[in-house]
Amino acid sequence: MGVKYNCCPRCGSLRIEETTEKKGTAQYKCCDCRSRFGDENEAKGYADLLVRFLVEIKDVLGNKIFLKLTKSIDDYKYYLKIGRSKGYEGDLDSSFWDELAENLFVECSFHKWNESYFGTMGNYGLVWDMEASFERRHTLSAHGCNSFPVYWEKVVSLILPLLEECEGSDTFIHTLLQDKKC
Repeated sequence: MGVKYNCCPRCGSLRIEETTEKKGTAQYKCCDCRSRFGDENEAKGYADLLVRFLVEIKDVLGNKIFLKLTKSIDDYKYYLKIGRSKGYEGDLDSSFWDELAENLFVECSFHKWNESYFGTMGNYGLVWDMEASFERRHTLSAHGCNSFPVYWEKVVSLILPLLEECEGSDTFIHTLLQDKKC
């Protein structure tokens, strides 16, 4: 049984209908943007081929987080730069990578997100970019300013364990990443 969606990963609409178009597995269609999603085999295909995931988040004050996660043959690495720090490099556990890839595509449907999300400019502007690269050099990206996809908080919660280990990141992370409404 696949993941049960309660909203569209592309537009956030709650008006979705369940269909069983592919061999009895649950599929979903958004009544607003007409996006089809929920194909667990397609999502797992993306998760298996993932070799790099980039996240960049910055605000109008110049605060910035840059995170690059990479996978090579049996090597999992990350590079993290928070604010004006020198940057941190380290090894990832393969189970962390597998969980990230699985959640990113199967639960959060990153491959179905819009390419851009833009909200109104306020006093506190938050600009973000996420990019996933795959074995066959295919790339998916999403970005936005003061607007977030419906599964934004879930994706951020996946990378928080890496960010929280870095010195001096406490208040910066909470200011930039948490309490952002989708």
